[in-house]
Amino acid sequence: MAALNRVSRAFRTDPDDAGRIAQLTASIEGLDKRMPDLERPPDRAGSTFNDLQALDLSAWRLRRQQWVLQRDHLELARELLRQAAESPDQRARLGEQWADHALLRA
Repeated sequence: MAALNRVSRAFRTDPDDAGRIAQLTASIEGLDKRMPDLERPPDRAGSTFNDLQALDLSAWRLRRQQWVLQRDHLELARELLRQAAESPDQRARLGEQWADHALLRA
């Protein structure tokens, strides 16, 4: 429950969570559109250039995973807070759900 209270305070002080979710979604979708170009074999030959391109592609894939996790985390937080506001008697259960989610992501 303490975890849910911390999240609740954070969202009350920053009401732009929907904007952040939309921004993350747009970034993910934009990267998904660019990914085929990033995955295309390089025009230039050379192991150093190929290694650099492979490293760049790996970094973009990792960044995409981070964006997806952040977005999913924010969406869950919004939903749990909405449920807690509608059903205060369920706050303990929702706090446990939040804690379980946080442990899985750690």
